[in-house]
Amino acid sequence: MSYALQAKLKARGIELDIVQCDVLRRAGATLQRCAARECNEGASALNDQAEQRAMRRALEVCKNHRVTILGGATSVPLYAYYQSDPRGPALWVAPFPLNDSNYLQGVACT
Repeated sequence: MSYALQAKLKARGIELDIVQCDVLRRAGATLQRCAARECNEGASALNDQAEQRAMRRALEVCKNHRVTILGGATSVPLYAYYQSDPRGPALWVAPFPLNDSNYLQGVACT
């Protein structure tokens, strides 16, 4: 599964190793479960803690990675976005800031 994410990222010019891809994929899966649980059962302190831990792991990968674009002339940070609707992928990344109106331009971490 992480190899598929690595290939999706590479197609967008984002090169991460398989361990980093696995961290993002697992964080996305955790966030997906949290969003579904919150939708079905309501918010809870344990759910909030799991969300925070998952986002912290994803942001750590993003913080430690820079995306080289324009033939190596520019290096930009990697950004993560948590989309909490349980009907779709929860974690998205891109080399530009993501929000609720542009996250589909990023890469889903599934």
